[in-house]
Order: sequence, then C-alpha cells, then structure tokens
Amino acid sequence: MGPYSQCVRATAPVAGYGHRLSWYFDPEWYLETYPEVRKELDAKEWTSALHHYLANKTPTLFNPDP
Repeated sequence: MGPYSQCVRATAPVAGYGHRLSWYFDPEWYLETYPEVRKELDAKEWTSALHHYLANKTPTLFNPDP
C-alpha cells in the first residue's frame, strides 16, 4: 500500500464521508454537487467521496472541485 492510500485509510472521516486531504478535491462540495454519491456512501458502496471520485466507472462525469 502506498503512502497516499495509507493516509486516506488512517484519516478519520468527517461525518463519515472523509475530509479534505488535497487542494484539488473538496469532499463537501463534491457531495453537495453530486447528491447521488452521498446516497451511495450511505449504502456503503464507497468508503469516502474521494474513493468514489478515484474509483467510479465514469470519472469524466464528476469534477473534483468547483
């Protein structure tokens, strides 16, 4: 496991959705912009908003930041 993966896994999520680890990804904005992602997080399909952004099947449909 690489250092970034370790950091993401070791950082306790804020409200269960993860917090900002980079200037290039804002999880609060991401979840406000894509409410379907919040539903998928609630269903435990993803571990965080960042996990969704990095691993979803259609990455070009989602912007990481305003």
